[in-house]
Amino acid sequence: AVDSVFGKVVTYDGKCALTLYTAISGGKTEAAKNLWGKDIPYLTPVESVGDLLSPNYLSTASFTEAQIIEKIPELKDIPYKNWFLSPTHSDSGTVLTMKFGDKTLKGSDIRDALSLKSANFDVAFENNTFNFTVRGYGHLSGMSQYGANYMALQGSTYAEILSWYYKGCKIS
Repeated sequence: AVDSVFGKVVTYDGKCALTLYTAISGGKTEAAKNLWGKDIPYLTPVESVGDLLSPNYLSTASFTEAQIIEKIPELKDIPYKNWFLSPTHSDSGTVLTMKFGDKTLKGSDIRDALSLKSANFDVAFENNTFNFTVRGYGHLSGMSQYGANYMALQGSTYAEILSWYYKGCKIS
């Protein structure tokens, strides 16, 4: 396998491409611009249907009010009934922002603070607990490892897989 691709490189406009990858997408990969504020033309959303079949596609996490305050101290003076309001989502389902009273936090910051598997999540409050349902695992941009494996099992070549996840790139 190594010999067949030795010396090959993925390029975009004649330059080496930043071939990011994630473990499992949320069913559709995320645009680099939504994650890091920089548009990378070949890191745009693509369907990754194989990810929906992953046994680790969905995960859950639950937190009490005290646990969330411990992890996100700036929420201490905001009543918990004013948390996790008015989410904005990308086309891929990633939480971009959420309101907490008069504060707005990025979905990626919430993910990091609560150690969620991705920023593609929903949250519900029940029995004094905040329950998160999380889709995918990782930053969600670029090639999905699980999705790529699924494509390979369906007969796609490495070139077809790379071309699917890195739109407009060439293998040189």
